[in-house]
Amino acid sequence: MALTDTYEVPEALRDDIAARFTSLFGVLRESRVALEQSIAVWTYKGEVPPEATRIEEIAEHTGWHHQVRVGERASAFARSRTEQVVEIAAGFMALQIEEIVDGADSRPEVLIRILDVPEQLLQAVWLKYPDRDDLYIVAGTGNAMGQHVSGAVFLALLGREPAVTGVEL
Repeated sequence: MALTDTYEVPEALRDDIAARFTSLFGVLRESRVALEQSIAVWTYKGEVPPEATRIEEIAEHTGWHHQVRVGERASAFARSRTEQVVEIAAGFMALQIEEIVDGADSRPEVLIRILDVPEQLLQAVWLKYPDRDDLYIVAGTGNAMGQHVSGAVFLALLGREPAVTGVEL
């Protein structure tokens, strides 16, 4: 079975996520809402040093991604930092993450993380092997969505891409 960084979700955080999910999406707690695995979120630090060979060299641990299951499938997720909920969302991304994690479960040597690259409006499931990284893009712009890339290719592309600029009003 694939690994995730160890994190025991405090009961107060579990209750907060359930209450927000119920409030925002109108789901009754009795309808089998469950907080599934928690996955470490690492955020891009803003630059790729020329000598970088692994994703952990360009990112730092910033919080946790919690898969939320309603019935049989993951249908939403929550994000937390220092035991505070900072995001909750429903949609396809939760299902994509679940499918990638399920596919990695047969590989006990892989560590599963989420990589957030705000400068590129990109999020990926990061499979960290002992000798390499693989990334599955689950949120992004252009044709990035759904792509599977090696860590080496990702670092090369990220190092040459300018940050996405916002709309100026």
